[in-house]
Amino acid sequence: MTALLRSRPGRFGAALSSIVVAAAAVSLVWTPYDPTRVDPDASWLPISGQHWFGTDKLGRDLFSQILVGARVTVFAAVAATAVAAVLGVGLALLATVTPRLVGESFAHLVDILVAFPTLLLAMVLAAVFGGSTWIAVTAIGVGTGVQVGRVTRGEIAWVLASDYVLAAHAAGAGTRRIIRRHILPNITPTLYVQLSLALGIAVLAEAALSYLGLGTPPPTPSWGRMLQELQPYITLRPLVLLWPGLAVVLTVLGFNLLGDGIREATDPRLSGGRAAPGGSRKGSRGARPAAPDGDPATTPSAASWSQPDAAGTPR
Repeated sequence: MTALLRSRPGRFGAALSSIVVAAAAVSLVWTPYDPTRVDPDASWLPISGQHWFGTDKLGRDLFSQILVGARVTVFAAVAATAVAAVLGVGLALLATVTPRLVGESFAHLVDILVAFPTLLLAMVLAAVFGGSTWIAVTAIGVGTGVQVGRVTRGEIAWVLASDYVLAAHAAGAGTRRIIRRHILPNITPTLYVQLSLALGIAVLAEAALSYLGLGTPPPTPSWGRMLQELQPYITLRPLVLLWPGLAVVLTVLGFNLLGDGIREATDPRLSGGRAAPGGSRKGSRGARPAAPDGDPATTPSAASWSQPDAAGTPR
């Protein structure tokens, strides 16, 4: 945490992200007004002490809608990122530590899923199950999860080719122990960076899906749907579109800067220091070679490194 706060992007990212998370937490217990309450007499009220961001055409308080929209956005982003983490790491492990035929099959599956845009996947799911927050979470989680898996696969392949992993196999360590004691601790810094960036992608994707009517259904406020509802009045009331648009931009910027800060804090080549020891990490990651890109010809698999030969050397 100290290394993260020493980084300028990390400080700004942590501050912006904390503000969004705090707004989401506050909306659970307090909002100035009911964000779904319609009051025709309060239509298009300007910014004032009673309505900090003004009101919309139906008299709904925009600041209250922004607070509740933060809650929806944070929930969708965190849930989608959790799905992406489980799916990405799972696919990466299956593509690297399983026998070659199985690993190649999962590697090709990842390549196929990468070709499907998140919005297209969400449209297909919404057409079958109807638009909802969980449909958006599932679509975003799958869309970002395959990207996380593609990057994580290269990291795992690099770890499997390390001398200490080969030595552990020669000593009789099983695949589960290798995953728990060597692979997961060594891919954690890269995974943190990928997931923090996935948070920003999830926020943007949730807003886009809500704008298209495939995300959180009404009457629950959502930043994307606020933009869609207020868009016809952009020439008459341009200021009302500023608040949801600014909320999306600052949230995405905060998560992206947080990811940059985590990368600087965990990568000794950027921070100028040594990687913090943890698990079975051997030496400094600063001298690591380029990670394999996941080519089946260079990616180790259980069939190629799990059994020692007659001389006791792992194959």
